[in-house]
Formats: sequence, C-alpha cells, structure tokens
Amino acid sequence: MLVARGAFAYVEAVFKEALRLFPTAPMLLRRLEADTRLGRHALRRGETVAVAVYGMHRNPAYWQVGRTGRWRCLPEGCLPAQRHPNV
Repeated sequence: MLVARGAFAYVEAVFKEALRLFPTAPMLLRRLEADTRLGRHALRRGETVAVAVYGMHRNPAYWQVGRTGRWRCLPEGCLPAQRHPNV
C-alpha cells in the first residue's frame, strides 16, 4: 500500500530538526577564493575559514527558544509550505 507524501511531513520535519541539532558535519572548512570582510575582520584569499555548524545551529540569534527555555522544535516551521526559499 502506498501512502501519500503528505502523511510523512511531520516525520521529515522531525528528522530535519534532529539533523539541525546533531549535524553529521559539526564543522566545515573552506578556503577563501577572494578577499572578503566578515564583520570587522578582513580575510584574505587563500585563508582557511572554519564554520562551526554545531554552534551556529544552536545560536539564539538564528533559532528561537520557546517559553520553557528549551529550543523550539516545531515541525510546522520545517514543512515545505512554510520553508525559507534557500532551504
């Protein structure tokens, strides 16, 4: 028996939330292809930059904390109809 994709929307949302909180790659390294500025820091071409995915995914500036003080885990925010276009 086949089940409509919509039936698994919450399963997909919970899975994505779990990957946000526990990413498979907690840190990424990237070599800069051009000079750039990051805030007040000048970064030169060829330098290696570390992106702390684990920390970024828990930063309250980007992710809301609910009334209980816990991280907000609402599957509705991950469902396709409400997803940010860059996701």
